[in-house]
Amino acid sequence: GSDNPELKTINIVGMRRAGISNSTIEVVKEAFRLLYRRNRPLSEVHQHFDDTLEGVIPMELSLLLTFVENQRAGKLGRAREAIRHKPTAAETQTHSSQEHKAA
Repeated sequence: GSDNPELKTINIVGMRRAGISNSTIEVVKEAFRLLYRRNRPLSEVHQHFDDTLEGVIPMELSLLLTFVENQRAGKLGRAREAIRHKPTAAETQTHSSQEHKAA
C-alpha cells in the first residue's frame, strides 16, 4: 500500500458487482475525470451533465456530486465540519416554541 491519499480511479469492479449499468459507470467515470483530472469547477461539471443528460441525472452521479460539494464546503475536506455547529431541526423547533411561550 501507499501512504499517498491521491485518488487514482473509481471502483468499476465494485460498481459492476452492485449492478450499476455500464452507461451510468461511464457517466461517473467522466465526472471523475472532469473533477479530479481536469480540475473543473463543480458548478461547471453540474452544468455539463445537466446539458448532456437533459436533466436526467443517475443516482450514482448525484451521490458523487453531492459528496464532492459537501467535502468542499467542510474544513480541510471534512464534509461534516460544515454542519458541526449548526443547530439540529429539533433544537431549532424547541428554541422557536420557547420564544412563543415567552411572548
